[in-house]
Amino acid sequence: MLSNQSKEIGRPTKYKEEYDKKAYGLCLNGHTNKSLAAAFGVHESTFYEWLEKYKSFREAVSLGKAEADTEVVKNLYHLATKEDPDIRAIQLWLRNRNHKEFAECVPLDIGFKPESTLMEKLNSAIEAFDKGKINLQQFSAISTSINGAISNLVRDDNEKRIKEIGKALGMKQ
Repeated sequence: MLSNQSKEIGRPTKYKEEYDKKAYGLCLNGHTNKSLAAAFGVHESTFYEWLEKYKSFREAVSLGKAEADTEVVKNLYHLATKEDPDIRAIQLWLRNRNHKEFAECVPLDIGFKPESTLMEKLNSAIEAFDKGKINLQQFSAISTSINGAISNLVRDDNEKRIKEIGKALGMKQ
């Protein structure tokens, strides 16, 4: 005879209440949902099911991520406002806090001479910013562009040196 009692279909969940505390701690250390799923030994879809099904787990993950984000924002703010500020921290802060005003798509034409060195271009940008000819967003884009150009020059120079060393050692290119 069949019983009227309902039985759960499928495997029992791997979720345990103690996972709430573990998830909170992992989130404080910057873990993503994907890495959290891996830490619990489950597929990402299972992790998302846990978030939906278990309120305490969802709240632990949410709180851990919020506290980690708050700490990062505090540290980023400190880097951007210290006595010798980090220009990249300033750029990141402004882009994230006011994306419309500080987006990266900015015209870079402020009258550079083609033969100017990168340092001369940076000095021109600083001067233009000081005189109000360009705003912080434009200055940020110019300094980022110059930084990228310097990185490319260094990389190209390193590649050239590696090839020269390889050639001197008789290695095929």
